[in-house]
Amino acid sequence: MKWNPFSRYPVVSLGVFLLIVVPFAGLLGRFHINSQVEVLLAGDQRNFESYQKIKDIISTDLPIFVSMEVPDIYTHEGITAIHEVSEAFVGMDGFVDAKSLTHSYKPVRSGMSFQMVPLASTNRTDPQTLEQLREYCRENPLVRNIMTSPDDRHNIIWLTFRREFSDSTSERASELRTFRDELYSRLEPFEERGYGFELIGIPLVESEVYQTILQDARQFILISACLLIILFGLTFRSLSAATLVAINLAISFLILPILFVVMGFELTVFNLILLPLLGVIHLTLLTHLFLAFLSARRAGEPQPVQAALRRIWKSSAFASLTTAVSFGSLALSEVTQVASFGILGGIGMIVLFFLTFGPGISVLSIAERLKLFKAGSPSVSVGKENDGSSGVAALSSQSGTSEDSAWAASLVDWTTRHASRIILGTVIASFLIGWGLTRVRTDVRIEEFLSRDSPTRRMMMEMDQVYGGMNVLQLYIDSGEEYGIASVEFLNFLRDVEQSSTAIDGVTGVYSFAQVMAMMNQVWEREKPGSLKIPDSSFLVTMFVGALKAQDYPFLKTLCDEDLQTANLVIRTRNMPSGEYLNLVDRLIELTRAKAPEGTEVSARATIKSLLEADRRILHSQTSTAATTLGIVLILLVILWRSMRTGMISMTANLLPVAMVISLTGWFSVPLNSITIMVGAIAFGIAVDDSVHFLTYFRELKKNRAMNNRDALVEAFHVKGRPIFFTSIMLVAIFLSLSLSSFPPVRHFGVLGAMAFIGALISIFLLIPALETALPGKNRRLPAGEASGSPAGSD
Repeated sequence: MKWNPFSRYPVVSLGVFLLIVVPFAGLLGRFHINSQVEVLLAGDQRNFESYQKIKDIISTDLPIFVSMEVPDIYTHEGITAIHEVSEAFVGMDGFVDAKSLTHSYKPVRSGMSFQMVPLASTNRTDPQTLEQLREYCRENPLVRNIMTSPDDRHNIIWLTFRREFSDSTSERASELRTFRDELYSRLEPFEERGYGFELIGIPLVESEVYQTILQDARQFILISACLLIILFGLTFRSLSAATLVAINLAISFLILPILFVVMGFELTVFNLILLPLLGVIHLTLLTHLFLAFLSARRAGEPQPVQAALRRIWKSSAFASLTTAVSFGSLALSEVTQVASFGILGGIGMIVLFFLTFGPGISVLSIAERLKLFKAGSPSVSVGKENDGSSGVAALSSQSGTSEDSAWAASLVDWTTRHASRIILGTVIASFLIGWGLTRVRTDVRIEEFLSRDSPTRRMMMEMDQVYGGMNVLQLYIDSGEEYGIASVEFLNFLRDVEQSSTAIDGVTGVYSFAQVMAMMNQVWEREKPGSLKIPDSSFLVTMFVGALKAQDYPFLKTLCDEDLQTANLVIRTRNMPSGEYLNLVDRLIELTRAKAPEGTEVSARATIKSLLEADRRILHSQTSTAATTLGIVLILLVILWRSMRTGMISMTANLLPVAMVISLTGWFSVPLNSITIMVGAIAFGIAVDDSVHFLTYFRELKKNRAMNNRDALVEAFHVKGRPIFFTSIMLVAIFLSLSLSSFPPVRHFGVLGAMAFIGALISIFLLIPALETALPGKNRRLPAGEASGSPAGSD
């Protein structure tokens, strides 16, 4: 490879490379983890909508929600405990306010105006007052499931802070952890008294995600290091080779973060697998290179580096290209996180190929010149191919007859005898795979991204099971004119829709402008029986709105616009799969439109569109990225081998394991989300690499050595079997280490990827020789003993 300066002038080329890269080393300090809540919620449009509504209400304040469990809220002990916990946070840095049963107010009529009085007080805990409080909390929709639970044991304490956290990743993480620890420390005395607490808030979620990513990273590095030490020893059996591979990997793990910073890339829960993924791909490239080099040295090649390059350059280039295509296809995804993952992964793949056959070659050449490798005795005589193109050492004896290739001969002979059974089994498996693919489901709920012992997930589950859910849908009902929603007729329509929606299974709460007006009317009529109704006149409505605005009532701007033209019907539901949720949304819209007065417009605006798009993008991305990857890879393989038959054999051998893995998500109800959706395209792009190495060498043997199929298969397994086996084992091991992640989608990605690579390895060792034997093609069934010098055609 005379054109490669890294092999011709290794010292100079490596020096120039380092001079270019070293000045960028300072950028490593800017590489950081983004664990902000907005990033985490980007995969769950429903909870993102809820989060935005809360954010609109609280403006610049920082909310922390504390769910407190007591034996019975409506006792002296319960009210006193709620009051003490609410007061426990006073004095914390940035504390603004606490809202709870004892720290919130309700309006009561005072003459011709209103005054605000506490919902509950520790000074009034007589049985009659507490029973009245119980009934009020159960009946008032703006208290029930918002401040108290129907089981009378759980209540929400809403804390607000005004605190600024540093923009520096490390400092911010420390400040968030300190804030979280202080919150929990304030609750410790109450936990010792037997009260239970769950907390959720933006800084708590961010701190948890950040710490979890760091914990996963440390765990992955430790486990991977142990695995690689073992695998390096088994694979290379050379301390020098293992050390140089480790040095090359270290270089890539320094270069890639610099690349991420230059491109403005941040590490998040959605792409944290990219670094280890690129690392293991680089490892497979290095493994093929170094094993080819060691093989050339053992064969007595005078220039083993050049011989190794000639052997693997072409197949490595196309293998890297197919992997880059698998990443590139993700860039076409409509899911933002997947698209950015694909763009950076594709660029990273190009960089890794350069590092392998650029600086990697320089390091290897310098080590060879310094005689860092022990001298090896040739195991075969040295020779050139017929046209000298492949640089493979010629065998001194007929292929497949040497003792160390006996396993390869046995494997080929066994697959030849059982080819029809292997293919039949593959066909049967294909039907099972197809059935599993029909059961694939999407699920982008945020709790799917968190482990079961996650504090955030526990609080979300409590909100769903105890308080009626966190999903919030907002319907916009435009009356068509200013103050249109303040008319008695329109309010009665809203009240009718509100009550009808509440009766729908799955709906746990409905909040509307009409509801607030009915409650204000109840207050105005001093809570007499039957007073919870729409006011009799629009004048009263205007007066009530004025009173609420004067008190800066937080829910008013959520339930209507400033001009009283549009009412917002806010509907709360429990968590449910996307399909059920969308059916519920359709039913609610249909119900509202059927009852709406003439001239009224009902819509869900961006909300319903985003929900539909979220699910549609997941499914569409899965099919489009898979189709794009398959199409482009097939074209590349046909160009490489100039054979549609060989290209289809490779595609079949690698497509089936990946399809099997995707079908398993349907069989075992593993949801496709913004992380697991990528496993198909990526696993296929990586898995096809080994078949590219194997079949490229196999075809070179047929073309340049004039071998028949059987002998070419034996020799290809003899030479390529070990690199393919060990690179596959490395992939499986590294991906299985991802299965220990605290994030369920990352675990699923790791397990599914490992299974795909195991399936691809089995396909290469069993299905490819079976297909090569059974499918029509030139020179496919020549006897094993026929002279390898007989003419051979290309397919």
